[in-house]
Amino acid sequence: LTLPSGAKIGHRSLMRYYKQRFGAERAVVPSHNRSAVGRVLRQYRALGWGGEAGGGLQRTQRDMHYVQRMKARWRLKMGMKHNSTKQKHFRMQVMF
Repeated sequence: LTLPSGAKIGHRSLMRYYKQRFGAERAVVPSHNRSAVGRVLRQYRALGWGGEAGGGLQRTQRDMHYVQRMKARWRLKMGMKHNSTKQKHFRMQVMF
């Protein structure tokens, strides 16, 4: 598959899918069905589904995942650091 930039991607075994061309008669939404599709999309939007507008939600989830990773890393670091100070056995016998 050749991109508009000239870069080639994909594998030759998948070439049959890259070469597919669909004509105007095989449009995704037929003209006689547009009102029904619009009605369904309005119902989805009413339920909170945003389609392409949901990019902010994905960014928020990615940021929350990053914060959770950093918090887990910090907890591990603190646990490793403080693990040595909470030694209950084999203490030095000089410090009664």
